[in-house]
Amino acid sequence: MIRLFKHYLLPYKRKMIFLFVALFCASLCNLTLPVISKVIINKGIANQNMQLVMYLGVAMISLLILAWGIMILVNKLSAEIALGFSKDLRHALFKHIGTLSPAELDAFGTSTLISRQINDINQVQMVLVQLLNVFLSAPLMCIGGVIMAYITAPRLSWILLLILPIVLLVMIAVLIQVNPLYRQNQKKLDHVNRILREILTGIRVIRAFNNEEIEEQRVTKASKDLMYIATKANKITISLMPIITLFINGANILIVWFGGHYMTEGLATYGDIQTFIQYAAMIMTAFAMTSLLMVALPRAATSAKRINEVFDKESTIKDPVLEAVISADRKPSIEFKHVYFKYPGSEENVLTDISFKVKAGETLAIIGGTGSGKTTLLNLIARYYDASVGKILINECEIHQLKQNTLRRLMGIVPQKAFLFGGSIYDNVCYGKKGASKKEVLHALDIAQAIEFISQKEEGIYSHITPSGANVSGGQRQRIAIARAIVKKPQIYLFDDSFSALDFKTDAALRSALEEETKEAVTVIVAQRVGTIMNADQIIVLDHGQMMGKGKHKELLKTCPTYREIAYSQLPESEVNQ
Repeated sequence: MIRLFKHYLLPYKRKMIFLFVALFCASLCNLTLPVISKVIINKGIANQNMQLVMYLGVAMISLLILAWGIMILVNKLSAEIALGFSKDLRHALFKHIGTLSPAELDAFGTSTLISRQINDINQVQMVLVQLLNVFLSAPLMCIGGVIMAYITAPRLSWILLLILPIVLLVMIAVLIQVNPLYRQNQKKLDHVNRILREILTGIRVIRAFNNEEIEEQRVTKASKDLMYIATKANKITISLMPIITLFINGANILIVWFGGHYMTEGLATYGDIQTFIQYAAMIMTAFAMTSLLMVALPRAATSAKRINEVFDKESTIKDPVLEAVISADRKPSIEFKHVYFKYPGSEENVLTDISFKVKAGETLAIIGGTGSGKTTLLNLIARYYDASVGKILINECEIHQLKQNTLRRLMGIVPQKAFLFGGSIYDNVCYGKKGASKKEVLHALDIAQAIEFISQKEEGIYSHITPSGANVSGGQRQRIAIARAIVKKPQIYLFDDSFSALDFKTDAALRSALEEETKEAVTVIVAQRVGTIMNADQIIVLDHGQMMGKGKHKELLKTCPTYREIAYSQLPESEVNQ
């Protein structure tokens, strides 16, 4: 937590100084009140000096009002500092997550990143509020209370020396026991979040196979595991306050008992005993406040550690210190030179010795069976991953010499799973080009063959899209995603099986319209259907990450058995040969 506070509390340094000054003043007011109370009892009431009682009573009320006003200010400042801290920390964490490559994101998992972004930061924020209120006031009240109690009635100070170390040991014991439980609690919470996210995402599949009861059992089991750990931790932490209250009451009994004896012996006055009780209560209150903080600290410390784990994770995809400059008149191209790739932690290559070159105005098609490495190849072009061996050149410049932002500005990418954001169709298409005009959006939608279904909607391109595009069909979602790439007018188009949800007529019309739009660009198409790629300038056939063939459709029919097998399994022989 110190690391997080060190970085993200700096903008609130002035407010914190002002808060600590206010807390110091409030603590002085609280320490002064028992002294005034002692004078009222010993000098005013004992001597029946009502005028002194009245003056000191007014002084006590004034100090109480002042202390009350200061604490309102302290609470306001602590809330502002804690909320500002959490806002800055959440923004910084989100920004850092955005820099991580898919490999690092997969290592964490979506559910745990969401949990760390929301729940863990909230835990640290709540402790910060307590810490700001307790950090200065509790030590002042404790140390000041002990000193003033000793000055008031030194013969009773042994009671505090007996009680306070025991209370401190109890607090440390609770802290030691509860700390590992909170770490387990956060892991269980991540597990519940992961299961819930998985079930909600796959609810249609679950219903299709009538497995609602099985998934309910999974959620119930995960929730029970979380409840067991949380209950165990809470039982320990809840027991702390009753123990401290017991010691407070025990201290009061001892003070009254021995204080009464000292009064009868003339060694102390009633005012001394009463003031000592007030200081003892003040010291115990400080310990109670500290105990509440100690209870919350392990949970926050665990959360802070989880947040720091994300910050410590650096992306394996690094931008160059000095970026290569691509001249504006250089035509786009993609070239692979003996590229090998395997995923982190894997022993086997996903791609083996891949070499090809595709130039401006050409279309490269990639076909192969499931798991042959087609999407992985596209991910290497977009530099979501780095090649293990070999070189990748974009526009005749090695890919490592380009910053990621520069590289992806050259590309229009349509992923395998078309994802849409909540908003209008217009907003989703404009995601490819900020500030695109209505004319540009309509042009892109026209090429993507989306105008027909959009024109049937009452609000046209301003029709609402629910998050993830749940209110449109798979084919409609794909066409909007394709339009989003087209409106960008990139130099390189990457289509990852982006026509799979389209019927043959729409597929043919879209590819025909794309030919004119992409005549100056490089187009790379991953496809499962031979009919989609028959007219490509170059076709690469992949099988288990290896190139089984490279060439045009007719060449591959003669030279590549794998391609011939795929083609004849999908289309009639007459159509394949034609």
